[in-house]
Amino acid sequence: MEPIIRVEHLTHTYSAGTPFQRSAVEDVSIDVMPGEFLGIIGHTGSGKSTLMQQLNAMQMQAANCCCENRAAIAQVRYDMAAQACDTRNTVQNATRDIIDNANSNSRAILDFLTQSKLSDLQAENQGLKLAASQAAQNSYLVSQLRPSPIPAYTVQNPYCCNQFACCGC
Repeated sequence: MEPIIRVEHLTHTYSAGTPFQRSAVEDVSIDVMPGEFLGIIGHTGSGKSTLMQQLNAMQMQAANCCCENRAAIAQVRYDMAAQACDTRNTVQNATRDIIDNANSNSRAILDFLTQSKLSDLQAENQGLKLAASQAAQNSYLVSQLRPSPIPAYTVQNPYCCNQFACCGC
C-alpha cells in the first residue's frame, strides 16, 4: 500500500546565511498511510508549526501545479481543436478547389465539343445554302436558255376521254 503523504529529508532554516540563522526542522521523514491519524507534539519552538507550514506549502505547490496543469491541458485542447479546425478547413478548401477544377475542365471540354459541333453544323448549313443557291441559279439559267414551249391555250387530250368511248381517265 502506498502512503498518501510522503516527506523525505525535509529541512527548513530561517534566515539562512545570516547571523540569525536557525534550523527549525532538520532531516524529517514521514509516511502517512491511508486511514492513519497523525499527531505532532513537542516543546515550544521545536518546529511543529514550521513542519505544518512546509506541508501546507507543498499542498499549495501541488494545487498550483494542478491548476497550471489544468490550464496547460486546456490550452493543449484549445490548440488541438484549433488545429483540427484548420485541418478541416484546409481539407475542405482543397476538396472545393479539386471539384471546381474538375468542373472547370468539364465545362471547357463541353464548350469545346459544343463549339466544334456548332462549327460543323454551320459549315454544313453554309454548304447546303450554297448548293441550293447553285441549283436555283442553274434552274433559272436552264429555263432562260432552253425555254419550254408554253401552249397558248389548253386543249383536251384527243386520245383520252372522248365523248363516245370513255377509258376512265
